[in-house]
Amino acid sequence: MNIAIFNHPFTDFYSSPKRMYKNILNYLKDIIINDSQDKHNVECFDVVKSLKKEISLPEGLSYLEEYLDGGVADYLFFKKYYQFGSIDNFNHKHFKNFNPDLIIITSFAYCYFDGFKSIVNYLKGLCSVPVICGGHGPSSNPEYYLKNSNADYVVTGPAELTLNILIEKMAAGVECRLENVFYNNYYGKINLDKPYQYMPYIDVKGKKNVAVQLTRGCPKSCNYCSVPIISGKYYRKVDIRVFENHIKKLDLTGKVHFDFEDDNLSHDKKYLFDALDMIKKYFPDSTISFENGIDFMTLTFKMIDKLVKYGITQWNLSLTSINSKILSNSGRNYVKDDFDKIIDYIRQYKLPVIVYFICGMPDDEEENIFETLMYLIEKKVLIGISTFYSVPNTLVVKKIDREILPVLSKGSSFYQWGKISTKKLITFFILTRFINIMRKNNDVEYGKKDNSAKKVFEYSIERKKLYYIDDKNNLMVYNIDEELASKFFDALQSRVKK
Repeated sequence: MNIAIFNHPFTDFYSSPKRMYKNILNYLKDIIINDSQDKHNVECFDVVKSLKKEISLPEGLSYLEEYLDGGVADYLFFKKYYQFGSIDNFNHKHFKNFNPDLIIITSFAYCYFDGFKSIVNYLKGLCSVPVICGGHGPSSNPEYYLKNSNADYVVTGPAELTLNILIEKMAAGVECRLENVFYNNYYGKINLDKPYQYMPYIDVKGKKNVAVQLTRGCPKSCNYCSVPIISGKYYRKVDIRVFENHIKKLDLTGKVHFDFEDDNLSHDKKYLFDALDMIKKYFPDSTISFENGIDFMTLTFKMIDKLVKYGITQWNLSLTSINSKILSNSGRNYVKDDFDKIIDYIRQYKLPVIVYFICGMPDDEEENIFETLMYLIEKKVLIGISTFYSVPNTLVVKKIDREILPVLSKGSSFYQWGKISTKKLITFFILTRFINIMRKNNDVEYGKKDNSAKKVFEYSIERKKLYYIDDKNNLMVYNIDEELASKFFDALQSRVKK
């Protein structure tokens, strides 16, 4: 069979390197070529590439219009909305000559369903062949993808489990009733915890940076997390010898940085350090980081010391909240004192620390968020605020009594899923950015090299309102929740006076 693999365009205020990865297409190609019983011709078509254009806010996000601003300040809300990629952004002549018998589309997230739907319709107009979709989006809500698009098959979970079996059955023209497969009116039983083998995900970016993922699944039960419905609850690891075979083939020299994108790599401490030893074996001057964060509950003082020796350049830690009720309801079994011990020990090394917390979960309260924010200010870390977004079929979303539309499921949609209004969510987001700019400017100096920046910070703190400089160089008050902003600056003033 001739098999064409596509990604699809998406819209948002911003993108990230992970959303722009084309290497996932080649990863899928390798799965089909290496693990299939029959030989197939496989071609990849990256329609995202580096294409980016400004568009109007989607109709479903019109409530955000009042917050878009053209002012000058690093802590303001987003200014423009974009489309990344295009449904026709590929070589049509090559596609026609390739003459595919089957099309596979990988969908990064449910919130980008509209882009997926548009490319399915477009490709169906070019050739009448079956379309299979998979990825995080379809895995989180397979029935929605099947019912609301012209895709013929939806594969849930890791591609290694089912994709090649489905392809072989389609090639043989036999019934495709399989676990983890949805088509027509057949909804397969989802079973992601069956045994299977997979290759490490390694993406070389330039000559000095490598993204790596070695593990899948998570045994924890955080109610907002989508990992169990995407890759299962069983914790899997690439064989360390297989990882070595891939690492030693990398044509890189010098100080190479390895960024691990695993969800919970430190769950198995021995495996973590075996992997790091393998990297040091071939790249002794390498450095490391963990973009998706390290579960601080897996850390010990000895382990922290060891990771520093292995060249960790930045700590990314997930806190969720400091409120015991929120932590308990979320399935996070720790208390603030546990975090205190770890963060205080880490900070002695003077390395950058980013601590992430979640803002606006359905059962969250404004005071909980405020207390978490002020606590992190005291810890003198950079703060990563993650606005809650709904992923279908996660435990927390099952308690939400309303339709989960894709356009509202983006973290950047700031939709009110619980008690916290959109305006307050945006206010917390902007205040967090304000804090980080203060931190980057040595906390009290507030833009020492830039008098205008210093003026903005001083005005904001002294007058208890958030100021910014507009395009005409005027000092303006930003449109955020005034009561919450005043409360924040009261607390900040008290801190500065100390």
